[in-house]
Amino acid sequence: MNFKLKTLIVGDIFFAAISFYLALNFRFGFDLAHNELHSLPVIRVILFTIVLITVAYIFDVYNVSKKKNRFDVFNKILQSNCVGFFVLSALFFLNPEWMIGRGLLAITLTLFISFQFAWHIIFRSVFGMPYLSEHIIIVGTGCDADIVAMMIEAAEGVNHKLEGFIVSDDCSEDTVVVPHEKILGEMEQLLEIITKVSATKIIITTPSYMNNPFFQNLLLNSKLLGVEISDVPTYFESVSEKLMLEKIDMNSMIYSNGFKCSRTVLIVKRFIDIAVSLTGIFLTLPLFPIFILLVKLNSPGPVFYRQVRVGRLGSHFTLYKFRTMDVDAEIGTGAVWAAENDGRIKPIARFMRKSRLDELPQLYNVLIGNMSFIGPRPERPEFVRKLQELIPFYSKRHFLKPGLTGWAQIKHPYGASVEESFEKLRYDLYYFKNMNLMLDTVILLKTIRVIFSQFGGR
Repeated sequence: MNFKLKTLIVGDIFFAAISFYLALNFRFGFDLAHNELHSLPVIRVILFTIVLITVAYIFDVYNVSKKKNRFDVFNKILQSNCVGFFVLSALFFLNPEWMIGRGLLAITLTLFISFQFAWHIIFRSVFGMPYLSEHIIIVGTGCDADIVAMMIEAAEGVNHKLEGFIVSDDCSEDTVVVPHEKILGEMEQLLEIITKVSATKIIITTPSYMNNPFFQNLLLNSKLLGVEISDVPTYFESVSEKLMLEKIDMNSMIYSNGFKCSRTVLIVKRFIDIAVSLTGIFLTLPLFPIFILLVKLNSPGPVFYRQVRVGRLGSHFTLYKFRTMDVDAEIGTGAVWAAENDGRIKPIARFMRKSRLDELPQLYNVLIGNMSFIGPRPERPEFVRKLQELIPFYSKRHFLKPGLTGWAQIKHPYGASVEESFEKLRYDLYYFKNMNLMLDTVILLKTIRVIFSQFGGR
């Protein structure tokens, strides 16, 4: 969670509390409000805040990287708070002790929507100011430098600005592919250029400086002046939230701070897996007759579909799903990926796959330990053998338990080719490198958003 996101959320928490306090005053008057505040159970205020912040996150309210006008910002905030109202109403119905009076709740929500909208507009305006922008210099003028420049331009943020390029010693006129008017000077002038353009970040795209003491000293001095030094893979990872596998080798993975399976995290994840799977089975079991009816209406045959998938460390296990294709769907073709608008998938089954209802039986796989709630998608052995031959590091994803949902599943559509599998591997290994419980929480919330938007299945 970056600084901007933390700041925005902390501001919303503050305004949620202020809205509650002001609503009490409007509703009961100052003297009575003071008494009501002391007698009000803290759980109600905490519940109100948690629900609204969580729903706002699911509705992408905190995605400041997207360029939105004021109407878009207000629309997102209004939608999320309307859904938050219904979630709170459902919780009050389940446990009346948590209930907030309808009048008080209505006033609080109205105030919070107003404060939240004003805060988000002010936040975007302040962080969009030039003196808060990130001023970037790229060292190099070749193809890699051009790629990084395009990444900076494509980044949907309000605080990135490419100042220009610095010519590296290993380039000639023939290898310069960036605009000549954007070239700021040579490496020897680095400190002067930093001062001139108020640079805050330098991205190195050429390896020639890595072992040169003179240039190493220049880069170290730049860092000591407060300038962030980055290479291409690191910058790519920070803006895209996936790994640049073309620029990664074994050593960079070995000496990286990431790619560690903390025993504590794994134990906590297993505890969460058991709790979530049991809760999910308990809540959805009464709905299974409806799902069974949908499967039967879709096509004749068994309700459940069993298939061998590859698990942790390459082990095989039987995965369970609600059947969404005909029993003989792969006769004559063998194992094939589901395609966009696949003719084997009828409308009812398409709805189940888009909403991921067909994957509910996998809660049993999570419960017995074949899978985790969050991890890479489990693939079929036939596909894994092929992909391991064609894609570097593909086997490394199998050091984690496969998941019911995961970083790749929410960031990229269903992968139905070698190229798409390579793209999803970028996200899988990003998750492996940065795996922690906070990231798992983010994935869980974004999964809810994906389900509501019916994105990610075929």
